[in-house]
Formats: sequence, structure tokens, C-alpha cells
Amino acid sequence: MLDLGSTAADESRSFRLIPETPFERLEHEGLRYARLTQLQTKFLVWLPEPVDDLEFSAQVYGGSSERIAAYLDDTRLGAAKIRPDRSQIVRIRARKGTIPAGRHELIVSLSRRRGADPQADLSWVRLGPPLSDPADTPPARDDVSSAMMAGE
Repeated sequence: MLDLGSTAADESRSFRLIPETPFERLEHEGLRYARLTQLQTKFLVWLPEPVDDLEFSAQVYGGSSERIAAYLDDTRLGAAKIRPDRSQIVRIRARKGTIPAGRHELIVSLSRRRGADPQADLSWVRLGPPLSDPADTPPARDDVSSAMMAGE
């Protein structure tokens, strides 16, 4: 899980000689969000073990973009509609098949309306097996043991 409302998430972006511009941070309905303003934002993520059934989920506050799409290692996982000026949890179920453990590149892509720049605010992003209870948010509770195992 990436907590995009925290500045710690900036370290998960692509590592380059010229650092990425930090996200603008803001608050909606008591949650902290990072404002995404590019067509594509890349993150480096680590899966501690292979995943057979992959789900991308995110807490999104809609802006000028109408859709959000997710890619893993240049493979499209899917897309979802987002509503402007409204908070929602977006879930995209990827195709079945085993995703190997290790380092992967997650790309979050935003659509652009004619004459407008892409924009949506994300509080968190989760990539992993579907949750046993989708209403359990934030989803970090199910991920704590996996995150601790990755540090061993």
C-alpha cells in the first residue's frame, strides 16, 4: 500500500538523477491526498510474494479527469470512472494469472477532458490480492503482516 497523503510516498516514485517534483498535498473530508496532474505517474512497488489474483484499489477524490487506469510493468490492469468533486474507492480487478514476487513498476494514468489538464487526488493506492472484506478501509490492516515480512 502507498499512502500518498504522506510525503513518504515520494520515495516510491521512479528513481532518477533529476528528482520528481513533489506532490501537492491537500485534505478532503478529513483525509490527506496527493494531487496528480500528469497523464502518467510511475511508482516502484515490491510484491513480497507471488499474487494469483491481483486487485488495484485507490481512494480517489475526482478532479478534471474522468477515468483512472492502472498498469503493472506496462500491462494494462484496467480502468474505472471517477466522479468530479467526490471521494470514492476505485477497484480494478486484473486478469487472472500469477504476478511474480519482486520489484514492479505501477503506472497510474489519468484521462484528460478536452481543453483541461489531467487532475485527480489520491489518498492511498493498494496493489495485492482482493481484500476479504472490501468495506475494510483503509486497507492497510490486511497488509501489515506482509509489509513486516518484506523487511525480514
